[in-house]
Amino acid sequence: RSEPIKHEAMGLAAGDIEGNGKKDLVVAYRDRIEVFRADGEKLASLAVFKKRSYGNYLAVETGDVEGAGRDRIFASYYLEGIKRANTVVLDYSGGALRVAGHLSGFVRALEHADGKRVLLVQGLSMARELRARAPETVIKKGAKYAEGGAIKFARALNDDQLFGYAW
Repeated sequence: RSEPIKHEAMGLAAGDIEGNGKKDLVVAYRDRIEVFRADGEKLASLAVFKKRSYGNYLAVETGDVEGAGRDRIFASYYLEGIKRANTVVLDYSGGALRVAGHLSGFVRALEHADGKRVLLVQGLSMARELRARAPETVIKKGAKYAEGGAIKFARALNDDQLFGYAW
């Protein structure tokens, strides 16, 4: 057991962001993302991502979309002014977190029965009323992260939220 973290966590994820075969802990606070490594009986901070243009984080996930052998961080946040959900993709390299891409919507990881993880993105907007797009897989298309096609479900989701966020 480690010491308590210093701020209120909005989301937690575990992933191999260094590519060394070991899981790191990624914590989303309201205004920043921080990565920790288990160091004996404590958590050692590896990197913090805090930029003025990002904030209001609601969730964080990790995943290896490109098959590179290390996870990227997908930090989802809500833009109050334009009432849209966005995700910033972060890459850990050189001891720092850097922006590697963006997606419109919230990202969540789902795990199949065989242990394979897949990242899904679902766009949400509240222009006049809540509108939810169909969930899609996250893919890497060239240098950008993108939606890879709608997921087929047993029944149509219509405007249902896959991730259960309440406004």
